[in-house]
Amino acid sequence: MTLYADPPPATIGEEFNPFSGAQLDDPYPVYERARREEPVFYSDVLRMWYVTRYDDIMSVLKDPVRFSSAQAVNAQVSYTPETLGAIAESWLSHNSLTNNDPPSHTTVRRLVNKAFARRTRADLEGQVRTIANDLIDRFADDSHAELVRQLNFPLPLQVILNVIGAPEEDQADLKQWSDDWIALFLVPLTPEQQAATVGRLLESERYWTTLFEARRAHRVRTSSAI
Repeated sequence: MTLYADPPPATIGEEFNPFSGAQLDDPYPVYERARREEPVFYSDVLRMWYVTRYDDIMSVLKDPVRFSSAQAVNAQVSYTPETLGAIAESWLSHNSLTNNDPPSHTTVRRLVNKAFARRTRADLEGQVRTIANDLIDRFADDSHAELVRQLNFPLPLQVILNVIGAPEEDQADLKQWSDDWIALFLVPLTPEQQAATVGRLLESERYWTTLFEARRAHRVRTSSAI
C-alpha cells in the first residue's frame, strides 16, 4: 500500500529573501508571521540567524558572552582571495560598534559618546530642529514625500556630519559607502561586484583618514595659537 502525504511546509528561513519579490516591496508581513510561527529562524540566503521578538532580542543584546557580536556582520559569504585580503588589511571592519564585544566595544563607545558629550543637549536639539526644518521645507510644497530618502536617512546623517566636521556635500558618497558596506557583508556578490565594492570602500577609508588627519592638524594649530 502506498501512502501519499502533503510535503511539509517550507520554513520561514527557506522562504526568507529580503532582496527580491514581495518581501522586498513589503517585508513586514514576513516578520509578523515569523514572530507568530517561527520567532527564531535561520536564513539560507544570508546564512545567519534571525531573532524577531522584542524580549528575545533584548536577551541576546544583554548577553555578549553567549551571543557575541564579534564578527557579527561577517556573514558566511563566498569571497575572492582579493576581497579577503582587502578586508583583512582595512581598519574599517575592525573594532566597530556593531562588530565588537566588551571591553573593546566599551572603549569605542566611550570615544563616540565623548564626541557627542562636547555639545549640550540644547545645542544638539537646536541643530536637529534646524536640519529637520530645512529638509521638510524642500518637499513641503510637493504634497508627497519619500520619507526614508528625503528625511529619515539624511537627518541623522547630517547631524553626525556636523559633529565630526564632514562636509554636507559628501552625503551622497557616504550613502553609497554605507550601502556598499552592507552589500559586501550580507549580499552574495559576483567577483566583479566584490572588486567594485571593495574599491569604493577603500576609497572611503582614504576619505576618513584624510578627514581625521585634517581635524587633528587643525586642533594642533588651534592649541598652539592659544
